[in-house]
Amino acid sequence: MKQLFLFSVYICLLNNLFAQVAGPTRPIPTDTVKRVDIIHSDRLEYQYVDSLHEFQKLVGHVKLRQGNTLFDADSVALNQKTNIAEAFGNIHINDADSVHTYSQYLKYFGNTKLAQLRKNVKLSDGKGVLTTDSLDYDVGAHIGSFKNGGKVVNGKTILTSEEGFYYADTREVYFKKKVNMVDPEYRLATDTLLYNTDSQIATFLAPTTIDDGTTRIYTSDGYYNLKTGQGNFGKRSIIQDSTQTITGDVLAFEKKTGQFEGKGNVVYKDTAQGVVLISNHLYGNRDKKSVLATEKPVMIIKQDADSIYVAADTLFSGLQRDLDSLQKVFRQQKDTVAIKDSVINVKDSGIINTIQLPPVHDTVPTDIKPDNKPRPQGKKPLKETKEDISKVTETNTATKDSANIKPIAELTKAQQDSIKARSDTMRFVMGFHHVRIFSDSMQAVSDSMFFSAVDSVFRLFQSPVVWSKESQITGDTMYLYTKLRKPERLYVFENGLAINRIEKENYNQLKGRIINGFFKEGNIDNIKAKGNAESIYFAQDEDSSYIGVNRTSADMIDMYFLNKELKRVVFRNQVKGKTVPMRENKSDFSKFPEFKWWDNRRPKTKFELFQ
Repeated sequence: MKQLFLFSVYICLLNNLFAQVAGPTRPIPTDTVKRVDIIHSDRLEYQYVDSLHEFQKLVGHVKLRQGNTLFDADSVALNQKTNIAEAFGNIHINDADSVHTYSQYLKYFGNTKLAQLRKNVKLSDGKGVLTTDSLDYDVGAHIGSFKNGGKVVNGKTILTSEEGFYYADTREVYFKKKVNMVDPEYRLATDTLLYNTDSQIATFLAPTTIDDGTTRIYTSDGYYNLKTGQGNFGKRSIIQDSTQTITGDVLAFEKKTGQFEGKGNVVYKDTAQGVVLISNHLYGNRDKKSVLATEKPVMIIKQDADSIYVAADTLFSGLQRDLDSLQKVFRQQKDTVAIKDSVINVKDSGIINTIQLPPVHDTVPTDIKPDNKPRPQGKKPLKETKEDISKVTETNTATKDSANIKPIAELTKAQQDSIKARSDTMRFVMGFHHVRIFSDSMQAVSDSMFFSAVDSVFRLFQSPVVWSKESQITGDTMYLYTKLRKPERLYVFENGLAINRIEKENYNQLKGRIINGFFKEGNIDNIKAKGNAESIYFAQDEDSSYIGVNRTSADMIDMYFLNKELKRVVFRNQVKGKTVPMRENKSDFSKFPEFKWWDNRRPKTKFELFQ
């Protein structure tokens, strides 16, 4: 009994020794935060080596405590003088029940609370698991670091890097050098990354590539939520798929809906159709391939020789197949078009209330060709007297007032399939307010515009003006048909007026309720006016000298050009005209009351559209 009592006293004394740092040269510390307490051990040994080495050896199911931190191991050697412990086998550090760390070897500095873990190290915070072969963990600051490669597994997401730092309080891992992420839905590669295991938000601090199999994102600044697929990126980031590329100072993207937003020098490219859209603010949908651009947007419709530039206060573009559903939205909202979080006021443009956008599948324009009448050769003088004018009057020749339109039901199945295929891939473009169009061969302005790549027609609304070389055409509404990005035909609805400048203040003019104009290589080839048609032209002799001004009205009038010069005029039905010599010409005779040469509105270069 006496021996058992003495053994108990001995154990108590050893426990007190283990919990203190003893030595002849300094007092025993009383800091309970730094003190390491022994809770359990199957076997305990005490060894005094010298004044610097005094050990407690614990073997079998060892359990220690320091503050709120618990330590488990197969065996521990604790130096009382330095307050340093070495642990071996099945080590487990329980840091306040929030972070659990495991390894096969541990060196623990009790005074600084620094744990050096080696061999099969694993750290878990309940959300993610960090594995490495070497980890330094600051128990006091709750910060861990590895420098010889590490891996974090968070659900189905795996992140690896050569170096990293783990912050337990915020549950963030700072990865460095050859960072890679593998996920069933993502692949990520970068050199520096901050990842939160709780929120699953990745913050980018270096050039980074994110690939979800459909979309690639290139960025060096911003964040991406791997849980929701939402991200914000800065520093000229890029979002790219097989046919679309978006670049901007700041970009936002949502994987689930495919929506994106860009601010600051945004460049959108549709490589499949050769379309580039530049603006300072852009909304879009990756899946629908639709874009809404504001703040000085300019769209470039590319081709080899003569690209078309289109600018407006607001530009919207999408696939032709989605046009019907978009029109339904227009009709429902009437005054506004809501796309994402922005609202664009289109009431004043008149598009909603005054025009019917072309249907996707109802009709299709067939090829439009001017008549094949032979053109005059050489420079023969135009007739200038009433008698001569009546000689060239034709009363039985019909003119085409509009494009040859066929219902889709009347087309062959191959033609219908071709139209549907084009509708599924081809774009339409809508411009709202202050529309300006520029190409080397043609320029135009209007308040509103609709363009479809299916038929290559620009539909211009409210005070449109079209210029080609020295010709200008105005009217209430215009349809400008193009081919290979060059003007092929122009159809003017109501109050059409065509003007051809010949020299100084002399202009050939043609007006009518409806005007049809045909182009060759970007130059006016012939113009046809119908409905209260009137013309003014300057007649020339064989030496190309101007000899008089002719002013004539008829039911229909045709003007034909050769080498940009007026060569022939044909009048049909109810012809009335008068010619005066050049010396008797007056401005009220040689110009219609509606005459206005809008040279100040004409875009002179493509660079004007970016201002």
